[in-house]
Amino acid sequence: MADKFNETGVTQIVGSKDSQVAPLMNYTAITTHGEMASAFVNHIIHYSRRIIPDHKITIEDLITICHAALEKDQQGVTLLEGKFLRGRISEQLARARRYNEIFSLIVLKLRSGVNDASYEAIIDALRERMRRSDMVFTFRNRIFLMLPHTDLTATVRLIERLRGLVQLSFEESPLEEVNHLAFPSPDITKSSQVLDWAEDQLR
Repeated sequence: MADKFNETGVTQIVGSKDSQVAPLMNYTAITTHGEMASAFVNHIIHYSRRIIPDHKITIEDLITICHAALEKDQQGVTLLEGKFLRGRISEQLARARRYNEIFSLIVLKLRSGVNDASYEAIIDALRERMRRSDMVFTFRNRIFLMLPHTDLTATVRLIERLRGLVQLSFEESPLEEVNHLAFPSPDITKSSQVLDWAEDQLR
């Protein structure tokens, strides 16, 4: 891939496929045109490798870097809306395949009728007791936890602590059910099974 400077001095991305469309690049085009988006991302990765020469930067790595740069709350666990769950699981699966990383998922299913105050109290309690690398995803009556570098044994211990915390905090437990999954696992032969499991937990 070569760099080409236009009249304004802005670097354009020129490759064998994009040489015809490179002069037309703008924000709208890059976010809607697959080839332009790919060229732009590869251009960033190319220069990222100069900054971090000891690591081969990938698209998944770039996504992780962007998420870290955009984090508003630098203290405690990351809190995200549920719509980001599938994408984050896919990223974690990619890291698991590439670097043999383990991770676990926990889903807390809340009883119907749990009020906002109780919901927020559970979220706050989780964020205070989890690691900064962990993530919490919020749904209407589900709370998903993603725990990088956490095996099945540690996940089970964490669930026991969470149950004890909830029992101490509420006269009547708002938890209806707690499920978990650890990856890799002998029972999981394909990465898609992890995504399917997560989808099933939302039903």
